[in-house]
Amino acid sequence: MRTIFVGASPLSVMAARRLLKAGHDVVIIEEDEEKISSLSETLDCGFIHGDGSRPAVLEELSPGEKDMLFCLSNNDQDNIIASLVGQTMHFCRVITKIEDPDYQGICAKLGLEDVIIPDRDIGERLADMVEGHDVADLSVAVEGGIRFFYFIAREEHAGRIGDLDLPGDARIIVVTRGEDSVIVGDDDELRVDDRVLAVSHRRDLEKLKKRFGPDGTK
Repeated sequence: MRTIFVGASPLSVMAARRLLKAGHDVVIIEEDEEKISSLSETLDCGFIHGDGSRPAVLEELSPGEKDMLFCLSNNDQDNIIASLVGQTMHFCRVITKIEDPDYQGICAKLGLEDVIIPDRDIGERLADMVEGHDVADLSVAVEGGIRFFYFIAREEHAGRIGDLDLPGDARIIVVTRGEDSVIVGDDDELRVDDRVLAVSHRRDLEKLKKRFGPDGTK
């Protein structure tokens, strides 16, 4: 597996160092030639000088089905564009970093499923620590093929949650409206543009995507 980073941000460099230490193949795409020159002295990985949001630059890598693309530059718009370009290629997974949470809904509507918001996530974790909450790592707590799925509610989804046609054992667990997130049940209602978190078994994930993803149908 090869990991490609768009943007030599501190997050990219930190992740690259760890991956290289574990023996992974890493490539960093960066527009700043001086930054490449400086990093190449300490990072034994591939570098490409260019704009990672340009199709021609990503095509230089001849991406395969085992390659992962991390769009981690310091510019949200660049990361979104690079992710959309990456989706048209053969990357097995595309991860998008944004700093402004307002872009999260846009990313969902564009079909960008793997979105990280580092400052928000770390801020919430720090607040939990101050308040004495012991927040378990989901990767430890959830096993056996369970997956989480995020979508934006459209007009056809509005109404009582229990009346939705959810596949298998899938359940809607959290709805965010504005800045408020609530744990919900079957008798709660969805509104258009609600941000919805569902839990599902892996075998039903594709059905969820087809039904509730950006291009889903009724």
